[in-house]
Amino acid sequence: MSWAVVGRVIAVATTLVVLAILVRRLDVARVRTAAANIRWSWAVGAAVLNLLNTGIESIRWTLLASSVKPGVRVWSAFKGFLASALGNLILPFKLGEGVRAYAYAHAEDLPFASALSTVILDRTVDSSCFFALLILTAVAFPLPRAVSRASLIALVGLLVLIAGLEILARLRRRRARLSGAPASRAARVFSEFVAGLSALRRGGRLVPAVAAGLLSWGARSMVIWGAFQAFGLSLPLIAAPFTLIVINLGMALVGAPGNLGAFELAAVGALAVFSVPDAVGISFGFGCHMIELIPVITLGLVLVWTGQLVVRRPRGMPDAV
Repeated sequence: MSWAVVGRVIAVATTLVVLAILVRRLDVARVRTAAANIRWSWAVGAAVLNLLNTGIESIRWTLLASSVKPGVRVWSAFKGFLASALGNLILPFKLGEGVRAYAYAHAEDLPFASALSTVILDRTVDSSCFFALLILTAVAFPLPRAVSRASLIALVGLLVLIAGLEILARLRRRRARLSGAPASRAARVFSEFVAGLSALRRGGRLVPAVAAGLLSWGARSMVIWGAFQAFGLSLPLIAAPFTLIVINLGMALVGAPGNLGAFELAAVGALAVFSVPDAVGISFGFGCHMIELIPVITLGLVLVWTGQLVVRRPRGMPDAV
C-alpha cells in the first residue's frame, strides 16, 4: 500500500470521526431554526469580503514571487488560490497547496520547484501573521489552555520551518560561491527551489508582503464577524479573531479534505466559550464554512470551464510527480 493511499485512509477516517462527534451533538430542530433565520444580506457581504481577501492574499504571494521572476501577475496568483481551494476539496493535509504551485508554474512559466518554494514561503509569511493576530488577541482575551497548547505546537512547527528555509537559502549562496552552474539535475532542481526563497533577504518585498498578510487576517476576522451578524449572534468584537484562531488551529490539526467537519467542530468549541449552544454553533460553523467555500469554488469552476484556469505539467517537474 502506497503512502498516498495510507494518507487518504487516515484523512477519511479522521473526517468520519469528526463528523460522528458533530452528529452526537446535533439538535436538528435548533439547527433548522438557526438556519431559517439567517440574515442573507450579511451572509452575502461576508462572502464577498472573503473573495476580496483572496485578492489580498494574491498580492502578498505576488510580492514574494516577484523576487524569482519580476513582472509576475496578481491574476495568476489569484487563480492559483482558486486551484488550491479546488484541490483541497479532495486532497487531505492541505495538499491542495501543491495544486496551487502546479497551476502557478504553468501560468507564469516558472520551474515547478521555484513555484512550490514561493508557495511554502507564502504560507510561512501567512502563518507568521496568524501568530501576530493570536498574540494581539491573547492580550485582550485570555486563551483557554487547550488553545494555548495547540498554538505552542503550531508555533514550534513554524519556527522549525523558518529555520529550515534559512538553512536552504544559506546553502544556495554557498553553492553559488563554490561553483557555477549546478552539476546535476537534482542540484538544478534544488537551486530552482531555493531561488523561490530569495524574498527572505529582500525587505523591499518581504515587508509589504507581511503588511498584506496582516491585512488579510484582519479581513478574515471581519468575515467571521459578518457571519456572526448573519446568524444573529450578539458577541463582542474579540470573539471574531478568537473564533478565527480556533478554527484555523482545528483545521491544521485535523487536515481533512475540504476541512469538512473540522471547521464546524472548531467553530462549536470556540463559540462555546461565549456560551453559544452547540446547535447554534454547528449552524454557524456550517454556514460560515459555506460562506468561505462557495464563492471561491464557484469562481474556480467557472474559470476551469472557460479555460482560464488550466493545470498542466509545468516546466521542470519530474515525470514521476
